[in-house]
This record gives sequence, structure tokens and C-alpha cells, in this order.
Amino acid sequence: MNLLDLAIELNLSPKKVASTYGGEYKSACPNCQTGKDRFCIWPNQGELGRYWCRVCECKGDGIQFCRDFLGMSYPAACQNVGVGSKFQDKLFCSNPYKSKEFVPKQADSVTRE
Repeated sequence: MNLLDLAIELNLSPKKVASTYGGEYKSACPNCQTGKDRFCIWPNQGELGRYWCRVCECKGDGIQFCRDFLGMSYPAACQNVGVGSKFQDKLFCSNPYKSKEFVPKQADSVTRE
């Protein structure tokens, strides 16, 4: 699901205003609820699209949109935009190096003069 699809799902009714960055869309901002053209959406910019509000300065990509406006957790947002394994594997991978079990050592006695 791309950023434009997410905006439509949120009932923002984005309108295409330019071909900038593969398409530029405007709508009311879901954050500050200001105007009808304050919220800029570029669904083809970057891997996950980009958005930005000219009034409240909220901004982000498709994952951030899901988190901010659809109330999703990071893993759920990744899955919703179809990049779950790509980004989560990098962030949530286990350490390939097994650490040794911690064994405390006896402290050396220190004499004070």
C-alpha cells in the first residue's frame, strides 16, 4: 500500500496538483486539520513516499504516516506498507555473536597508605 492509498483510506481526498517527484497531491492535514491544500503528498518520492504539512510541519514517509495517523506500531506499519521483512530484519535481528556467560572475578585487595 503506498502513501496515496493510505491518505485515501484516511478519507483525506487528495487532489493531484503537479507532476513533481512523480506526482504531487494536496489535501487537508490530518494533524492540524487546516485548509484543503496544506498537506503535501509525494507517493513516489523515496521508497515509501513522503508527506509534509505547510502549517504544522508534520512530515514523514509511509511508515510514519501509519504510526501518526492510523495509530499503528512500527512493526504493524511496516507490514501495512509492505516492507515488513526488509526493514524489520535490519532492526530486530538477533546478535549473531553469542556472548559468554558472565563469571564474576574476585577483586584484588587494595591497600591504602
